[in-house]
Amino acid sequence: IRLWRFARRHRLIVVPSAAALVLALWITLGAVRASWNASAAIAEGRAAESAGRVDDARQRYLLALQLRPGDADARAGLERAGAEIQRRTDLAETRTRLDREAARLCAEARESLEQVRMLTFKRRQETLECQRTLDSAIQRLESAVGKAPQLPEPHELLGEALLFRA
Repeated sequence: IRLWRFARRHRLIVVPSAAALVLALWITLGAVRASWNASAAIAEGRAAESAGRVDDARQRYLLALQLRPGDADARAGLERAGAEIQRRTDLAETRTRLDREAARLCAEARESLEQVRMLTFKRRQETLECQRTLDSAIQRLESAVGKAPQLPEPHELLGEALLFRA
């Protein structure tokens, strides 16, 4: 009751002080909640990164940095994710370039093999020229297999060329 009387008499001081206290608590809880959310985002980023979902991990680390701009773990995770994305992009570009080179080599070797077929069946040219053409085709195909071992065509054509050699 005494406290109530004091508050009524000094309400010009007590009401703004109470409002300031509530506001301070609200801001503090918001900061704590943001910190918890940032920690959760970092943990989710690590989990996504270890599962190989690098784009998802990058998004989680960005969210953590928005919530806690100076967080070293989030910044390091973002750098790792960015480096992995760049590595995967470079690998895909290299694979595409090697596949194109292998396809070009196969096309050249296919022409050489066609010449060998014609020379073998028509027997109009000397055997030495046939052997040189065949060796050139085999060399191109071995290079194509080295550049793109996952493609079936260079293997198939190389087998055919080696059969001609035998």
